[in-house]
Amino acid sequence: MPSINVPVVHCRHCGQEYTTNHIGRHEAKCLHDPEVFARVRAALDDGTGGCIRIKDYEEITRNAGNTLPWQQPLISRLGSWAGVAHHFGLRPYVSARAAEDAEIWSAHPTLTPEERAAALWSELAPPTFRVSRVQEDEIYPGLFRCVLR
Repeated sequence: MPSINVPVVHCRHCGQEYTTNHIGRHEAKCLHDPEVFARVRAALDDGTGGCIRIKDYEEITRNAGNTLPWQQPLISRLGSWAGVAHHFGLRPYVSARAAEDAEIWSAHPTLTPEERAAALWSELAPPTFRVSRVQEDEIYPGLFRCVLR
């Protein structure tokens, strides 16, 4: 079977090789292009210097036509959604629940993981219940199960 020679060109922003039929699509979303970087950063910024939720960015990209890179290539290239935020100079998005958990954990810095789990469940459990036992999960180390009575 004869081999097909496809012309290859380099992106003028990042220098990566692309075939001639893919270079235009890549350059329109190349993060090394200052204009693309600025567009993506503006889309990610929540107005306070923080990063928006991944679901919100997904909605923005859907409505932006073909002008912004999808979230999955960003995450693949930068490691995580927090990595994306860091790359664009933004604070990572933190859910209200995660902020509450961090506040509870920081209020008890000297407790063991078992004691922290019990403290967390004590605050979440209905008033008629109390934490009677905390044990680490055998299959998932670091996950603690609380028995309420």
